Amino acid sequence: MTGAPGSGKTVILGELRAARHAVVDEAATDVIAAWHAAGADGEPWRDTGWVRDPSAARWIGYAEALEFGALHERVCRAHGYQPVDVPPGPVSERAALVDRLIRSWVFD
Repeated sequence: MTGAPGSGKTVILGELRAARHAVVDEAATDVIAAWHAAGADGEPWRDTGWVRDPSAARWIGYAEALEFGALHERVCRAHGYQPVDVPPGPVSERAALVDRLIRSWVFD
């Protein structure tokens, strides 16, 4: 699962874990925890300068983050993955959609 910061990935993964799916925690969760442990308040994704590209050890802005997202989608498609949009809505509905998709892929 991939998506923008604050888009609900962590809570959806939590719902899927509760439904007995194998889940690997997202790396950004550790970054956000470190942000809060360092005394920062709020949601770091609301500060457009917080997105960090660890491979280049630099901060990237919002426009670069959008560009990276588009590149990420193109690369996924080029490698045979078919990204699926999970629209905004209640967590339970979004998790149920992902659960149905997983089950359709596993049992088809």
